[in-house]
Amino acid sequence: MRQSSLSAFGFCLIGKSTESGWLLEMDLPRSNRMNFQKWPESADYYSGVKMDADKIKNKRKALKCGATKFVNSLDTTLVNESNVHTLEILYHQLIEKIDSLKVSDNELLSVIDAKDIEKEVEDSEAYMENLITYKCKITQKIASLTNPVVPPTFVNPTNVPSSTIDTVIQEPKFHQNNSDKTTSNSRKEESDDSVASVSSCQTETKTQRVLLQTASVVARYNKQFRNCRLLADTAAQRSFVERKFSRLLKLPVIRKEKLSVYSFGDTSPVEKMFNVIKIRLENKDDPNSYLEIEALETEKISAAHIPPPDIDISIYSKHLKGLKLADTTNSDANVSVLIGADNYYDVMTGRIKRISRKLVAAESLYGWCLIGISGPPNKNSSDSFAMKVVVEEDISKQLEAFWQLENLGIEPVNENLNCKDNKILQKFEENIQFRDGRYVVKLPWKDNLKESLDNNYETAHERFSELCHKFKSDQSLYTEYKNVVDSYVEQNIVERVPNSNVVGVSEFYLPHRAVIRHDRVSSKLRIVFDASSHKRGKFSLNDSLHIGPNLYPDLFQLLLSFQKHPIAFTVDIKQAFLNVELDYSDKNVTKFFWTDNPESFSESLEVLRFNRVLFGINSSPFLLTATIKYHLKKYSSLFPQTHELLNKFVYVDDVLGGQSTVASACTTSVECVQIFSEANMPLHKWATNSAELRELWEKNGFSIETSSNSIGQNMINYKVLGISWDTDRDVFYFDIENLLSFISKGTDTKRFLLQVAGRIFDPLGLIAPYVIRLKVLIQNVWEMGLLWDQEMPQIVKKPFKEWCHELKDLHLVSIPRFYDFSDSNVVDVQLHSFSDSSKKAYGTVIYFRVVRTDGTISTSFVTSKSRVAPLKTLSLPRLELMGALLSARLCDKVSKTLKFEKSCFFHTDSFIFYHWIQGEPFRFKPFVKNRIEEIQKLTEPSKWHHCPGKGNPADILSRGISVRELKDSELWWHGPPWLKQFWPKIEKQNLSSLNLELKSNFRDISQNDVILENREKLLNIDKFSSYLKLLRVTAFVFRYIYNTQNTLKKRGAVDTEELKKSEEYWIKEIQKETYGSEIIDLEKTQKVSDCSKIRSLVPYLDDRQILRIKGRLDESELSLDEKQPILLPQNSKFTELLILREHTKNFLQYGRKNQDYPLHFAKLVSEVSNRESLIKRKQYRTTLLKHFGNKWKTQYLLDLKTVYHFKSLNIHKDVKVDDVLVEGSSKSKLLWDLGTIQETFQGRDGHVRA
Repeated sequence: MRQSSLSAFGFCLIGKSTESGWLLEMDLPRSNRMNFQKWPESADYYSGVKMDADKIKNKRKALKCGATKFVNSLDTTLVNESNVHTLEILYHQLIEKIDSLKVSDNELLSVIDAKDIEKEVEDSEAYMENLITYKCKITQKIASLTNPVVPPTFVNPTNVPSSTIDTVIQEPKFHQNNSDKTTSNSRKEESDDSVASVSSCQTETKTQRVLLQTASVVARYNKQFRNCRLLADTAAQRSFVERKFSRLLKLPVIRKEKLSVYSFGDTSPVEKMFNVIKIRLENKDDPNSYLEIEALETEKISAAHIPPPDIDISIYSKHLKGLKLADTTNSDANVSVLIGADNYYDVMTGRIKRISRKLVAAESLYGWCLIGISGPPNKNSSDSFAMKVVVEEDISKQLEAFWQLENLGIEPVNENLNCKDNKILQKFEENIQFRDGRYVVKLPWKDNLKESLDNNYETAHERFSELCHKFKSDQSLYTEYKNVVDSYVEQNIVERVPNSNVVGVSEFYLPHRAVIRHDRVSSKLRIVFDASSHKRGKFSLNDSLHIGPNLYPDLFQLLLSFQKHPIAFTVDIKQAFLNVELDYSDKNVTKFFWTDNPESFSESLEVLRFNRVLFGINSSPFLLTATIKYHLKKYSSLFPQTHELLNKFVYVDDVLGGQSTVASACTTSVECVQIFSEANMPLHKWATNSAELRELWEKNGFSIETSSNSIGQNMINYKVLGISWDTDRDVFYFDIENLLSFISKGTDTKRFLLQVAGRIFDPLGLIAPYVIRLKVLIQNVWEMGLLWDQEMPQIVKKPFKEWCHELKDLHLVSIPRFYDFSDSNVVDVQLHSFSDSSKKAYGTVIYFRVVRTDGTISTSFVTSKSRVAPLKTLSLPRLELMGALLSARLCDKVSKTLKFEKSCFFHTDSFIFYHWIQGEPFRFKPFVKNRIEEIQKLTEPSKWHHCPGKGNPADILSRGISVRELKDSELWWHGPPWLKQFWPKIEKQNLSSLNLELKSNFRDISQNDVILENREKLLNIDKFSSYLKLLRVTAFVFRYIYNTQNTLKKRGAVDTEELKKSEEYWIKEIQKETYGSEIIDLEKTQKVSDCSKIRSLVPYLDDRQILRIKGRLDESELSLDEKQPILLPQNSKFTELLILREHTKNFLQYGRKNQDYPLHFAKLVSEVSNRESLIKRKQYRTTLLKHFGNKWKTQYLLDLKTVYHFKSLNIHKDVKVDDVLVEGSSKSKLLWDLGTIQETFQGRDGHVRA
């Protein structure tokens, strides 16, 4: 039975529901009681029944309406309300509404289509941001009314700890605080790399403290009993007992429960097994007052010690008179039992008594519990008791970047801005100005937050004090730091502020620190400003600003496009952010402290502020990119090609470019200099793979890159969006000096393992077979549940050591930058994607296949992606399906970027998936069905092919290999050998496991072999007299087959691609019919048998499995069809139709081959065997027809005329007695009536007429 508590805004339901519904009762005076009917269990959310999308949307709409009304009322309340208790109730009420909306959003995302998810998330985030704003306003109001009291903490959503406090969910959800995951000590960080998020359990100061609902009880099992303390918490949905306490009482495990555990800030659960125990909790003064509950065992209830209520009884003697307190000062044990919402009102009676404005006594089975803020304690107490979670943001940022790189190329990029981003961009363009040769911009403030911004003076001053202590101990650090600040002042990037206190003007003080890069030859020290710093309960500068829309081009597409051109170049915008002027109205929020004398900095303290946009504010990247794009609009007509290049290939302050010739590259670079110089943004660090272009730059005075970090004696390390580029050899490689240095100082812990993973930058997947081994180790460590700084066991440590040891050879791995398919002698370029999976991982790899006019074929690596197999065990066919989906997504992105949409082929070594992709998705279970549908949307089933497992390069990706093996792997860098020659034939396989994924109503369907040895032809070719008609009818048949298998139907006239497909089909059919044995021999041994009739023609199978013959023209400059023609039999209807069509089209008489009338009628017409005999036969037939026609006209027709005699048309016959037909209405004479003439009468002329 559920019980409820009365709040300022209504009743809150707490507890368990009954089987028949929810029955509400309240322990209130009779006058306040209400009659409650049964609440039926059709409330879908609480009963756990999954609602459809429409119901959930209606539910969420109602929640939003309620939240909107609530928020609208807050505007007036926050101005007039001065009661802190009322504001706290409003705060928690708003939190409940936010949580309810989050639950509703999650429910909706689980049932709507994938295409609608993005829009729903954007709408939800926009609405939620408004609620969070009001949440912060309430927090600030409370803080202003109760200065000594710590207000409810506002947690910046961008700094959420990644994996510390566990939240456990069951149906319905509940949460648990596992403090064994949060054992890090509190520490004061010196920089913004590490931040502490504090979740307060019980806080006390010298004047007041917060009390929780605790009680001292006796726990009993059989004859064993022990004293313990419990904590009642309605925010926990289940009850818990500490494992150590459970073992002391020897409580039996009655069963186990498998629950999903959500780590704080994570979105995916980890399943954990919990012991369920039964425990009896007695009143220590009255054993007959007890409660038996079922609870879950956990390692620890709270890492912090929660003391009992320690208050001055004399202050509250009037209110506490006659009340027996549940928790007394002589019980100082740790909390061993947590009573959650499932048993809360079995412990609490519901009666409450208000002692003061912020202190309440609640009656329980074990006495009265004090809850709220009390007065001063009786004795000296420590400052605070809290669970502190220290999370290094540096790790989370690196991991976030690592997983973002993993998703490049396979996650859809939304290029359309939402309504909110459009407004931000529109406001930016309204405010931007060009003054004194420089662009001036305003910061994108959130509504009403600039005026309420706290100045952050104390925090910034404290951080600067710590920095000065470092300066005292490290004079060289101070010297470098001072040089940077002085250069800022000289360039007017910053200015001194004489009067730092301006009334009525928003201001903010920025803490700052040094970031030192020892690998840099110049500019080793960089000053980083922390705009995320803030006082507790206050907004930071970054909290008050919009980040702005993402205007960057896709990094993955940039890197792919950078490899298209033979001449490539890169350049940086010098001090890009500092070249954009900040509007005067926003300069005061960029103040920071400085001193020329660290020894006595308090006396020589200065305040400086920025005149330019600084790096460290979350909106700075947006401001820079938006400014550049705004500036580029001026040059769309003046420099159209360069404008298009810069609009697509500028990433923050990096400019990438490429051209086919040195001259065009030089022109583009000169135009780039002119465009950016007019925005006061100088370009420097030019780099290119062309020595000739580099000389032209030097003559024109370009600032060429010469002082980068040297990795060798004669080698300079250029970076292209983070990838090392050797311009002399024009190859990409890996610079691992920094990573090796980091590994040499590390320890074998989970934290260190993740830090290593976060330092790997491989967006193209060049070394994916090596990196996948590290991903698998990360998953293994996560499954073990190790703490962050706990040493890894030997089973993980050993392979990790081996992986690190191989790292030193990674610099030997390199790959050419240029794809090399832009030559004029290239006739065909294809993309071939391979996918594979193992029990540990799955992935995909893509190659270019380039065919040139001389018949040579080359292949080259493009990109790859890998994934660790999910923790939830999947069958191998399903993992193969996951790999195929990865393949389809990645190839779709690559083909659209490089414009090869119609030349993509896919290969898998899984027969089961190969048959899945050829079938109808609706026949399969949802998991398979949904993925097959997506694959068929992205690819054509006919483009999928089966390949042998040994020749599948993705197999390397799923298993992982060493660096040495990777460097020398021809299979990985160029694909299987048969990709350059022929494609392997599909063998028959036993596919009994195919039916495992079919729905139940499809499982009895018999399986048909995919390969039919004696199949009938698609059409009867003998019924056709026109070659083009044969192709058109065949194309319509193929279109019908396609339309039955795909939701997107083809309509309209037959296009050229369909006609080519039809022609290729008939060529293969005719060749198999005549040369079937030779084709089989070529597929197996690449040569025909000695007894073959066509052995002398040197036949071979091309990449389309079409039979061709080789000749003596291979070295000529003729086309492939002219040098190596297609072989067709002479006694074939198809060949006859082809000859007739070409004869008609070209108006040629058949005769000997000469220069004027070539036997190959057009460039792509197929050749035939024994052509001379075909021509002679055609000529003979034509002669016979002509001779017959002449004879027929001159002889037969004349004979017919002599035999036939014309008679007079005026001759009349007399009617005589006889049988006759009587003409009727019917047109058919057979239906006329039969009559008889019995008597006749002659006329005057003697004739008888009817």
